[in-house]
Amino acid sequence: MSNIKYDKNIFRTLLHEESEVGGIPYDMSINFGNPNSPINIIEVINPYCKHCALSHRIIENLLKEKDISVQLVFFVQESSDQLTNKLVKLLFALKEKDNTNNISTVLNDWFEQGIDDDEYLKEKYNIDENLLDKQQIRLDWMTSWCKRNNIQYTPSLFINHRLLPKIYKYKDIKFLFL
Repeated sequence: MSNIKYDKNIFRTLLHEESEVGGIPYDMSINFGNPNSPINIIEVINPYCKHCALSHRIIENLLKEKDISVQLVFFVQESSDQLTNKLVKLLFALKEKDNTNNISTVLNDWFEQGIDDDEYLKEKYNIDENLLDKQQIRLDWMTSWCKRNNIQYTPSLFINHRLLPKIYKYKDIKFLFL
């Protein structure tokens, strides 16, 4: 079964049977890699999800090895807790302040080191409240996008705007490239 599962032609066929999601504006996602790459991965995560941390580590390794574009979107809802919202705002404020230079470090600190103190991160990266407040529009947009695209779980991975087929797990993605 695994030989068939990882056959690139079968993967592509199954992928094209999945529904397609609309594009994500550059300013509504955290972006890594080559924006002109023919391979775009949309990674929808929750910052408190253990599997999201593992998925993101795999994606980071792919970024080092492959010419891909990654758009990171957060699974936020009106019911999301304040800690989730604060971290997402902090990441987007950091993106606005210095592009993506420190975002990988913050995500690594968050996922790998367990540094989930938004006040510490805000102070470390010199992010002021006004810049944080400006990020609410991004949270609202991600909430709407997740609803519109019926995101049910995290991590959710989309390859070229198509949901990773259910027979694949996030761990499989490293075997599928291409």
